[in-house]
Amino acid sequence: MWAKLFNTISRIQTKMELCALEAELSAAKGGFCIATGAHGGAMVRIDAKTAQSIVERTEKQIEALNLKL
Repeated sequence: MWAKLFNTISRIQTKMELCALEAELSAAKGGFCIATGAHGGAMVRIDAKTAQSIVERTEKQIEALNLKL
């Protein structure tokens, strides 16, 4: 029973991480970066090189999480 509960919580956490990464990927493809802090967040304009770097990194992380599910 505890194993099933742990697996369910783990899957929910993984899906939440995946959702956040997909938002980050979408923002980077649009030329923005999501900046968050203690008092909220903002969308910051980034250059094409930085955006491409974020896209590549985020796509790799998304692939890894999809394998985990």
